Amino acid sequence: MLKKRLIIFASSFALCLGLDLFKHNPILVSLLNSSVLIFSFLFFEIHTKSKIEINPVFWLLFAFIPLFSFNPQSLIVNILQIAVILFLIIGAKFPQLKIPFFALSVVLLIAGILLVGKLVYLNGSVDHERLIFNNPLSQIVIEDRQKNAIYLPFKIRPFVYNYSIFIYSIFNNIFQLISFKSIFDILLIANVYPLINGFIVTLKNYKKYCLIYLFLFLTLLILGINRAPDKFNSLYFVSPIFLYLILLSFKNINKKVYSALLLFSLLMSGAL
Repeated sequence: MLKKRLIIFASSFALCLGLDLFKHNPILVSLLNSSVLIFSFLFFEIHTKSKIEINPVFWLLFAFIPLFSFNPQSLIVNILQIAVILFLIIGAKFPQLKIPFFALSVVLLIAGILLVGKLVYLNGSVDHERLIFNNPLSQIVIEDRQKNAIYLPFKIRPFVYNYSIFIYSIFNNIFQLISFKSIFDILLIANVYPLINGFIVTLKNYKKYCLIYLFLFLTLLILGINRAPDKFNSLYFVSPIFLYLILLSFKNINKKVYSALLLFSLLMSGAL
């Protein structure tokens, strides 16, 4: 049994590595991406205290998920992602170390998303131009509406037109990046099916999955305040969380439907 699992892990690693190299990613980036895939499997098994019991073919096909062959163009980002998943594994494996290592993983997640989104640079400087709060157009619209919205009494205008417009901007960015098209591009359409089912599973025992929710919330919040978020950069750090949710319900989904969707996804993405 152990030998079989080692072969599956090694095969998944090799396939993911090959796909990364096929996309002309640097060898070190390819190795790190492939390692994240394997560590994501391990984190799932340790955190859920259960083995992944699915057809080995599907194990291999998870390597085709585009997020696991993405090059963020910054080696420090790849290293941070590896550190995040390793800290998650240590925290899940050793309950006495759970709080400090989960806290470290959250700190590194925030740092990584800020870096990959180019909101913050390695020297600590902040790119204020990329923050939605520094969008001059929004400020102009607010001031104009407060002065010229003659269909509203003057005293009411500040309550209707104010800086709450940034809340709208945040949600607008979030919904654009979790749109069906974006999820298709980063995960393949076939994986949306088990992803949604997996999220529904977490709601049945939400206390157990608080860390999953926290990772997703922080990721969406940070990408929401970015004026020009990129779907791959923004969601790169939560690829292990996406895979976790997919695996959580995978054994209960209709494999024929999934296989058909996967074939369609790979054809549409040009992977086949």
